[in-house]
Amino acid sequence: MVDTLSIIDSALYNTPGFLLVALGVLISIRFAGFPDLTVDGSYTIGAALYALTIKATGAVGPAYLLAMLGGAVAGAMTAGINQFLGIGKIISSVLVMLLLILVVPYLTGGSTIGLLTHQSLIAQIAAIDTNLTRTLLGQVPFSLHILLTTFLFAICAIALSATYYFFKRKPGIEVRYIGSAKNPTLLPKSRRVRAQFIGLMLGNSIIALGGSIEAERAGGFHQNMGLGIILVALAILILGESLLKSRAFRDQLYVGESMAAVAIGAIVYAVGVQVLLALNIAAVDVRLATTLFLLVMLAYASRRHPNSGRLF
Repeated sequence: MVDTLSIIDSALYNTPGFLLVALGVLISIRFAGFPDLTVDGSYTIGAALYALTIKATGAVGPAYLLAMLGGAVAGAMTAGINQFLGIGKIISSVLVMLLLILVVPYLTGGSTIGLLTHQSLIAQIAAIDTNLTRTLLGQVPFSLHILLTTFLFAICAIALSATYYFFKRKPGIEVRYIGSAKNPTLLPKSRRVRAQFIGLMLGNSIIALGGSIEAERAGGFHQNMGLGIILVALAILILGESLLKSRAFRDQLYVGESMAAVAIGAIVYAVGVQVLLALNIAAVDVRLATTLFLLVMLAYASRRHPNSGRLF
């Protein structure tokens, strides 16, 4: 019973970060229709800026905002390189991703920033959770994250609600139009460019927010923490969409259904990873098993809905 409770608690604790990254990928890749590989870099810069701010001030709110600003700048850089320099979309995003990962150590003064000894609102909530765990379960070798998980899910709820509201309004509809129309020339070029900037900036700002949450959860920032996160986000997105598409019997999802798909996929992935960790296999085997788990998720998604793996 205690082991099961620990797995469920850890899965829920890990879900918000995955959910936000997948939501950002949904916006930039699915809604804006841009093959954006900036993700690893915006995730990393978000984590770095969050860790720097917490280390300097301990203020969680400004740390989240600064992380999102860094992600928005990353998205703007990708869109700008593509639009104004005439470089292809994939190459533009790869260049920005590499630039961010390489620049981060100069920004942070090293490849890591530890947060375990820094007091912040998150640390205070975690301390309350520790005391609450002892009250409810006595002396157990882990701490539940009841209040902290609730706090992080509240952030996710705000992000999902704001995203839903935005993409039901005219600016958001224009972003979705340029991402889905085969020939989006009904919009003037200036508005198409603006819509692309908005989609990439919004998507990467949410990805950076996910990176900041992961930095807090992991106890700090390290330079390589974002490598491969785009594969995780795509697997989450594709799995969630395939489940809903197979249930709805159609290829296209409404905005609200896309939000639900991200949440479902994130929960399934987080639970799967915790089950793998509960098997007590070596670290290298965890990475291998996680990669195989991603493959299984994508294969299952393809079986559930044949077009689930198609991003554009």
